[in-house]
Amino acid sequence: MAYQLAVANGIEHRFSEHLGQAGRKWLKAFLKRHSNLTLRKPTGTSFARVAGFNKANVNAFFDLLEAEMEKVHYPADRVFNVDETGLTVVQSRCSEVISLKGKRQVGALTSAERGSLVTVIMCMNAAGTFILPMIIYPRKNMNVQLQKGAPPGSLFACHPSGWIQTHLFTQWFHHFLTKVKPSRDEPALLILDGHNTHTLEI
Repeated sequence: MAYQLAVANGIEHRFSEHLGQAGRKWLKAFLKRHSNLTLRKPTGTSFARVAGFNKANVNAFFDLLEAEMEKVHYPADRVFNVDETGLTVVQSRCSEVISLKGKRQVGALTSAERGSLVTVIMCMNAAGTFILPMIIYPRKNMNVQLQKGAPPGSLFACHPSGWIQTHLFTQWFHHFLTKVKPSRDEPALLILDGHNTHTLEI
């Protein structure tokens, strides 16, 4: 990129014309000149996630949340957040990128997720208490050996893709209700994203 910018702007440079890029020595000197930058490994982010994360969607989310919090003043231990994460069984690496120091997360656009995934549904409340997870394995039938080492009381399920499905999320939701026991006197707020599998079959 440094080479392309120099050529496009007619800037004199000593980059390799043959390789068409700046060398490691230039990069080292560049980072030394700009001490607020550092090399980081980015987190893979799908195009769908990038496209969905925009100002309008974020504002709509917080408008909904604010209205609900004003309607019922939930204490911290009755506000829960649920999401799932995919643990790949295939090791994957992203190239390092230059980022501002102190930035907590750096993303990199990926074409698609590859390899088999084990999905884990995680939920916790704003006071820091966790609901036992649900683990979804990429297979047709369950094997009790796969439950070894998991927190006692965790839920287990299988699906050929290893991804979350509507009926599996509904199963987890019933698990959530048995643990939290929301009622008219003690309501609970569950925050989740707009993934299509989060449409409950109830």
